[in-house]
Amino acid sequence: MPPLTRERMYSAITTQPCALSNRDIEDSVVFVHGSPRSPYHYICSRIQHPPLTLEPFVNGEAHTTPILFTMVGQLSRDDCHLYPNKPDVSHPEPPVVSFWLESRPDIESKIEFLDLRRAFAAISQEADNYLKLDLLLREDPIRGCLQLQVVWLPWTKEEANNLLIMDANGDSAVPNSTEDIPFDIPVRVSFWLQYVLPRNTHHIPRLCAGLVSLRPF
Repeated sequence: MPPLTRERMYSAITTQPCALSNRDIEDSVVFVHGSPRSPYHYICSRIQHPPLTLEPFVNGEAHTTPILFTMVGQLSRDDCHLYPNKPDVSHPEPPVVSFWLESRPDIESKIEFLDLRRAFAAISQEADNYLKLDLLLREDPIRGCLQLQVVWLPWTKEEANNLLIMDANGDSAVPNSTEDIPFDIPVRVSFWLQYVLPRNTHHIPRLCAGLVSLRPF
């Protein structure tokens, strides 16, 4: 498959994981090179079958479009790291941002989150490598709700300054402290499903959800 370009990212297909049946996943989902600077990075994409495109193949390779997944839930108060430090000379690496998204109290939300196990297991089967899912989903031991871990993975130092956490008006609302985090309200989170091949061949790659945006729903 050809590598993922910035233009193809902007034309991403948006869907919820539970909206993909196992047959859809088997017929159309693939993993393609996701980062122009790393041959080890793969992102979940969808093959564009006719009639979605008049030219589904170029040089014998299928056209693919990245899948931008969305989920509506609420932020777990446990292990929530949403206020990054800006990169500087003493910390040249992009800041780490991660959180766990959990189902809302209503039954519809709980059903959607429970179906993530089925959807992610089926999607992981379409990779050329065996993928672990242990860092992607967990169950709250007290309340029993399923949680999805989302991690911000900027590709460049420039993107490290563009964390898309927004308020209801679409303005930037990156938290400066725990008090600024929008707990206990519904939020919509958009993410890529991706994995990185470890340099150590004895390690097994893990499927992860890479944050694209977060805003109140």
